[in-house]
Amino acid sequence: MQGGAEAQASSQSVGGRRLIPVLFASTLATAAAIYLLRIGKGSLAANETYSAWAAAMPGMGAILAIPTHVDPGRELIYYIALHYYSLLFGLGPTAIRTLSTIFALVSIGLVFALAREMFDDWSALGASALWAFNPVTYIMAERARTYTLFAAVALAQFLMLWRVRKRPTRGRVAGCGVLGGLMLYTHLAGVVLVATEFGMLARDWLRGRRAAAPWIAIGIALVLFAPFTPVFLSLSDTLVYGHWLDWIGTPVHYSNTVKALALGLALCLGLWFLVSRNREDDELEPVRWCAALALLPFAAFYTGSIVLRPLIHPRYLMPCFAMLAILLAGGLAHLSPRFRNLAVVALVGIFLSLLPLEASKAQPWAQVAAQVASAAEASQPVFFEAGFISPEAIPNSGFPQGYYTVPFNYYFHGPNPRVLVPAYDAEAARAKIAQEVASAGGGWLVSWKTPRYAREELPDSSRFHSQLVAHGAMVTVYRITQSQP
Repeated sequence: MQGGAEAQASSQSVGGRRLIPVLFASTLATAAAIYLLRIGKGSLAANETYSAWAAAMPGMGAILAIPTHVDPGRELIYYIALHYYSLLFGLGPTAIRTLSTIFALVSIGLVFALAREMFDDWSALGASALWAFNPVTYIMAERARTYTLFAAVALAQFLMLWRVRKRPTRGRVAGCGVLGGLMLYTHLAGVVLVATEFGMLARDWLRGRRAAAPWIAIGIALVLFAPFTPVFLSLSDTLVYGHWLDWIGTPVHYSNTVKALALGLALCLGLWFLVSRNREDDELEPVRWCAALALLPFAAFYTGSIVLRPLIHPRYLMPCFAMLAILLAGGLAHLSPRFRNLAVVALVGIFLSLLPLEASKAQPWAQVAAQVASAAEASQPVFFEAGFISPEAIPNSGFPQGYYTVPFNYYFHGPNPRVLVPAYDAEAARAKIAQEVASAGGGWLVSWKTPRYAREELPDSSRFHSQLVAHGAMVTVYRITQSQP
């Protein structure tokens, strides 16, 4: 009887293992279908058109030389990848967005591989499902931005680091180092991820695990990133000043008590990961590493946001969401495999039910271009605001070409003059617009401000007629004409 029960359990185990590839393939196919369902709908957002603009450069050298004020080289690897991808598929909205879809699908495979190595097959399947249908993954999988690439590279780097930590070889050390350098060039938030790995390796060292291979891998990554460091430092003043003004948010004045409390809690969290027990036979060690990679970068950014000023948008730490998916699946398995399975099914169901709500409101660039073209007034100017995207009227030199000229030029190729006005000086902008419109007989104002604040730049209503013709997420467009006598 006992032998029969063991044989049946073994048969079920083999059957389960055979089912894993089928279920994973189904997860991947379903995710691809969902990502591609609406990928061509809606105009590109302004930041997506910057990706297209960078990809349209004549070659890698031109991309590396892009003089950007607010993102100094942050997306170099993505811009280069998109450049060569666009040579095959073009620079249309659907074409450039599908590269992000491809990287998102690759990241699902990497989540599966990493969770399988750290935990087990069923946890890997659960983690890949949680990641595939996560709202953050879904949204970024159809955006022409670097974030799915960043997630894929970071996951590949951590998978290699885990293997180096367990079974080091020269090839793995070199591969981990190269992937680490690539991660840093893909997005500067990778610095926080490397710092977290550094802390966890220090924890290994303090607890007696003195292997040199992981440290060498991290060292290779830092050496590869070193050539970019002078460039970053030379532009850091502009970067910091720009983010001090931009859409992430202006400083919130917390009390010193709140700042001290936030800093203290963050330090306690970091110290807990650093000094907690560490034994190689401790089955919770993978859970600790996943928790560190999922939580510590967020803690660092949000503590900085309280102590200094807002620093983060959640998409900056997309790899941490992937590690959170692995943490949930693997951690819950330690409580109960059945509970893990039920929790994964419930969460995936919630994620899928949210899909209709997750499509962000498209910016109306195609509509704006069509309206300007339909007016058939080639001599009338289109006004753009120069300066950082800021709610504060602080003089600055950000985006001297006007932030919205790039998305407008992506959709509109007519000869209308593009005229710049200062975003931070409504009075000067109003005078410039009045002068140009009086000369040309009409024009358009394309603003990142809400209508309430954009109206401050409009000329005198007794002499000019201004009509709101388009309004979307962070985009307001007015048609301005001379009033009839």
